[in-house]
Amino acid sequence: MKKRNGKIEVLRFVFAICVVLLHTDQKIFDFKGLLEYGAMSVEFFFVLSGFLLGKHVADHSDRSDSDDTKDYIIHKVLRFLPNYILSFTFVFIIYCIKHCKSVHDFFLLLLRILPDFMLLREWGWSAKLLSIIGPTWYLSVLIICTVILYPLCRKNETWFKYGAFIVGSLLIGCLRLKYNELISPYVIVLDGMMYKGLVRGFAEMCLGISCYHVSEMLKKYTYTKIGKFALSMIELVSFFLVLYVVLLSNKPEYNIYALIGCLFMITIIFTEKTYGSDLFDHPISYYLGKLSLSLYLSHWCIIGFFRKDNGFIHGIDSAQKVLIPLLSAVLLAMLVDRLSDKIKKIGIKRFFIEENNVE
Repeated sequence: MKKRNGKIEVLRFVFAICVVLLHTDQKIFDFKGLLEYGAMSVEFFFVLSGFLLGKHVADHSDRSDSDDTKDYIIHKVLRFLPNYILSFTFVFIIYCIKHCKSVHDFFLLLLRILPDFMLLREWGWSAKLLSIIGPTWYLSVLIICTVILYPLCRKNETWFKYGAFIVGSLLIGCLRLKYNELISPYVIVLDGMMYKGLVRGFAEMCLGISCYHVSEMLKKYTYTKIGKFALSMIELVSFFLVLYVVLLSNKPEYNIYALIGCLFMITIIFTEKTYGSDLFDHPISYYLGKLSLSLYLSHWCIIGFFRKDNGFIHGIDSAQKVLIPLLSAVLLAMLVDRLSDKIKKIGIKRFFIEENNVE
């Protein structure tokens, strides 16, 4: 059985591009009404993370809880750590060039960004301090939710099968009732106890876990041509629904449909029962999916370089104001991805620990 799903890998890249376009709209060039809810692209990644967490729990149910939980969390962190450190370094250099006029400014900057660099933003540690790279909130939420949800799913089968759906649905309903939208991760909720982004990520990963169970159930059936066509149409409609909300919608009450679309789309894609699934099982699809992580993390460097107040793109037409940062972000992501692969190949431990000291 193949380890990676080509459709999912392409969608990773598509929604990473949407995030880049969102920040281009906010910092470089105003798209005039488009991408107002481009931040809903992140829903895809939270639901997918929950789905894969659920799959890993089911696939490794024969291992001891403590060993499997530790290995899974370490694997998740090490997967993005080289990409994250390299991306943060590039952004830090750009920020220093622009803002640090003295050694004192440099060391003050280090103190202000340290909690953010350590991915403590959604823990509340970096509140009222400086954040120089926007996507760190997502990684911060991902770590917190993984540390909570993975051992919980391992220990409690009832929670794994039913509780995650109930809790996730209730939390999304609470956010909708209170704020009418899911975005704005830095809004403080629960009487000042935590950020909305953490509640949002936790709820959507819970729903992603439920998607795994539904997908496995659907996968057991053999479908007629009409059945495959129906699944394919639901998958396609769900994709365009998400894309519409992300790119074109300007009403907050509609952004819930991006989440609903992601739930249906991811559930059906992983059944591998729809038409065209094999078309995406190609090395290019897998590379684009792999590149999406570096693109999501490193594009902030390009945004900081080309932002409006720097004056680098004044005097060029609108299309170039979008294409130049976008292509630059993709090229930088390719560089970060290549360097990250080299670091992973060498092994992160070797940078800090002598091999003969490792038991």
